[in-house]
Amino acid sequence: METGKDSLPEVKSCGFVVVRREPLALLLLKHSNRYDFAKGHMESGEDEMQTALRELREETGLSEQDVDIVPNYRVTSEYVIRYRRKPYNGNYVKKTVVLFMAVLKKHDVSLTLGEHADFAWVDIQAEAHDELLDNSAIKEQVLSIAEYVRSNIR
Repeated sequence: METGKDSLPEVKSCGFVVVRREPLALLLLKHSNRYDFAKGHMESGEDEMQTALRELREETGLSEQDVDIVPNYRVTSEYVIRYRRKPYNGNYVKKTVVLFMAVLKKHDVSLTLGEHADFAWVDIQAEAHDELLDNSAIKEQVLSIAEYVRSNIR
């Protein structure tokens, strides 16, 4: 199905890959039927980092003081999706997701979930990743991020 990707309305979400050092793991937040990173839609007047920090606070209770932001880590992905929210009402949009990386300063922080039912720490040292990623749309992204973290985060 051709959607005319270049002519579609655009939506941008920004957020963080949150890394825990001990044991080395990535934070995923549970939506009703999937897991994802702490991210959300840009609001008017925000830049990407402001959006990511706001979403981190709203979705996990973590603030900028709880994390070290990894310099120069910024990954994007783009895809076309049928968007149910207003004002798109089930029409296709071109969605861009921007992710930054943040490492917890302390491994024993408490999360305060504002918008999600649950969370999981994905052990990135394990050869076989958690079953929660088996049918996940973000599995390849998690595997790529895990490789980066194993090589660059100490």
